[in-house]
Amino acid sequence: MRYDVRLDQFGDFLKRSSLVVLPLKRTQLSSGHMVLLEALSLGKPVIVADTPAVRDYVGPDAVVFYEAENPVDLAQKLRSSIMNLNQEEITLRASRGHTLYWSTYRHSNLIQRLLGELEGQITFGDVTK
Repeated sequence: MRYDVRLDQFGDFLKRSSLVVLPLKRTQLSSGHMVLLEALSLGKPVIVADTPAVRDYVGPDAVVFYEAENPVDLAQKLRSSIMNLNQEEITLRASRGHTLYWSTYRHSNLIQRLLGELEGQITFGDVTK
């Protein structure tokens, strides 16, 4: 199944999704994080490749991880999710991901964290504030 989703339609497409799958390659570069955060903000269950870049944002309490570049593991996680074998656990993780997003990754929270970091680095002459 292939969807050609224009950027201006992406948010609506994601809102209508029952489940979000992020099939990322194992890499040290950050990729997929904007889709991940948007899915979390909407409280969508997420199945995502277990990569270091994704682990910078979430843990297994908020998403369902599968081994990156392992289609058999992805298929097992999808089958389990679609057949509702672990529906309660998946719903709980989606709820935790939603809470994580709203407590950590909203713009206002990120700005507050950035300002807090900068406060400790502001110097006036030889005196550190």
